[in-house]
Amino acid sequence: MRRLSLLSFAVFAACAANANSPDDWSRIQRDRLERLHAVRKPATALQATIAQTPGAAPQDPVHIDQREPQARAFRAPLLALHAAFGYGQVAADVAGTSLDDRTDAHVVMLGVDAGTGAGLHADFITSEPQLFAGVRINDGDAPAAAEASITGGSVFPHLRWHGALGGLRLPVRAGLGVDWQNLRHERAGVAREWLAVGPKLVVEPTLRLFGNSANALDLVGHLGGDVGAAWFREEFHGGDDRDSTLRWAGEAGLGLRALSGNWQLDLGYRLQHATFGAIDSDLYGSRDRTELQRQLVFIGCGVTF
Repeated sequence: MRRLSLLSFAVFAACAANANSPDDWSRIQRDRLERLHAVRKPATALQATIAQTPGAAPQDPVHIDQREPQARAFRAPLLALHAAFGYGQVAADVAGTSLDDRTDAHVVMLGVDAGTGAGLHADFITSEPQLFAGVRINDGDAPAAAEASITGGSVFPHLRWHGALGGLRLPVRAGLGVDWQNLRHERAGVAREWLAVGPKLVVEPTLRLFGNSANALDLVGHLGGDVGAAWFREEFHGGDDRDSTLRWAGEAGLGLRALSGNWQLDLGYRLQHATFGAIDSDLYGSRDRTELQRQLVFIGCGVTF
């Protein structure tokens, strides 16, 4: 009896399925055949798996050669180089004498600034041999023509700090100033020189007139001063002499600086006045002071790495 009931139920279920939806059965078979013979694509299978995964879908996988390089942290410039050429005048005034004159001169200025804040600036000057034209001096033996030229140079190793006052940037440079000046009376065969060493401070107020970090025009000021010990030496016919004194100097300037990418172009004016204290020597005599001054216009360029 039990077997007859089970057989009857199976026949009834089969008849009910066939009678219920013959089209559905055909569709199911067709879908199975299509999936069986479909082209297998890993990307399609992955997308289907992701679609069935609960939660937010991850981003599409990216091959290693398609990945964008990671953004690098900002790096300060490692090195800045600049050079300038100037043309102007130098003047010399020796107290208590008729040696007070000026003549044309040329100046070369060089600089290196590191991203660490360390820097080294240097300049070299040479004048025309026309100082004190028409004046006569003692050459150690007899009176002689005093025509002279000035050559010299200075070196400024320093550290740099960046300050600001509102929209005004205030770079400050502090270090050691080394200055050498040579006053040579060519026709008389007399040479006098001063070597000075002392602390030096320079401030460069900078105001951006217009532009941005890539292309801009700045108004750049220059204010500086130094003081230190100076050693004097003179050579003349029949002898030489030495002495020591003090030197103090001030400098000021103003210029325009155009910036474009890593390059800069400078155009400006610079004035420097130095005073050497009292000297007493065999030929130079007893002099309260000697003043040397230079003023020039310059053009220069620089590049930052």
